[in-house]
Amino acid sequence: MECENKVKEHLAERLFHFVSNDSSLRSSQSAAGFAVGSVRGPAREDNQDRILFAQLVGRQGTVAAVGVVCDGMGGMSSGGAAASLALSEFVSEIVVEIDELNRETLLIAIRRANAKVFERFRGEGGSTITAIVTVDSGEDWVVHVGDSRLYTVSYQNELELITVDDTIAGLAQGNHKDEDLLDNRLLQFVGIGSDLEPHVFKLRTPRPKGYLITSDGAHGLGRKILESIIGGTHKPVDWVKRIVFVADAINVTDNATALAMAPQDLDTMTIFRGGTSIKAWTTNGCLEIWLQKEGRSPSAVPRGRIEKIPEPIQRVDEPLPPQAIKPKPKPKPTAKTKLKRLPSKEVPPKETPKVEPRPQLSIKF
Repeated sequence: MECENKVKEHLAERLFHFVSNDSSLRSSQSAAGFAVGSVRGPAREDNQDRILFAQLVGRQGTVAAVGVVCDGMGGMSSGGAAASLALSEFVSEIVVEIDELNRETLLIAIRRANAKVFERFRGEGGSTITAIVTVDSGEDWVVHVGDSRLYTVSYQNELELITVDDTIAGLAQGNHKDEDLLDNRLLQFVGIGSDLEPHVFKLRTPRPKGYLITSDGAHGLGRKILESIIGGTHKPVDWVKRIVFVADAINVTDNATALAMAPQDLDTMTIFRGGTSIKAWTTNGCLEIWLQKEGRSPSAVPRGRIEKIPEPIQRVDEPLPPQAIKPKPKPKPTAKTKLKRLPSKEVPPKETPKVEPRPQLSIKF
């Protein structure tokens, strides 16, 4: 247990610096099956949104993907630092416990993030958090605190809002949600202390085409604009780039951040025996980390099978290496061996026919 806690602390510290390095005015990044993007906005001096997408493989072979958006609270001190701390502590807990992922594990992760932010800022700094965790077993989990939002995207490109804002307006509306009504009066946030009541739940099956997470600066564009953006393309990279571009073009008054993923389109991760691997992206960087189990060395194997590597084959027409050629031993003269003397008359030596050198073929394996 003590060893695992040290791993979580070191990993959280590394992730904190990784997600804090994004200071671009507008940036995005994508790969197969996902995209992340953010814009600072002209009215803000800095970007206090934090975003991370990660693919994980556990020691026992569990494969998962995690998408997280944290929106630092601009009215409080160090909103960006609070968002970085909340994200890094939350993700580090999930990475270490990925093989035991369930609702209790996710509750521990969000409570750990809340405790760390409260410990540092004593309630004077905080962040929202909205996360989607997909597992290869088919389970998809949601963790939510604050007013960032998670949408599902159907195969017909229809948007459905999954989360409820932790605001006075969100509480008052209940199931009758006006998605264009924004309210910055948060009822709770990561870093509030012991009063936190996070929303952690499993999504229904079957799995949708994709997921979209937005900060309030992004979904503040309005439901109709989001629907028109999503409806025009099936690719997560297009969803994110268009949201960020439109937010920048109309001069949004807040940081605008979006994360999109299509689980079935993600690249297959290589399974390494004896440890946990993580590959993570922000809007302008990529980070790979290997957590090795003590006493084991990493060895990559194709998922579900181990193949023996064949020995290299020596071709007949391939020249042998010098050390493989052994000279023939000269016969030693014995007592019975009689040496014949050559006649004194010189005999011209016989002409040896010229042999053209055989072309050598060198093939490397």
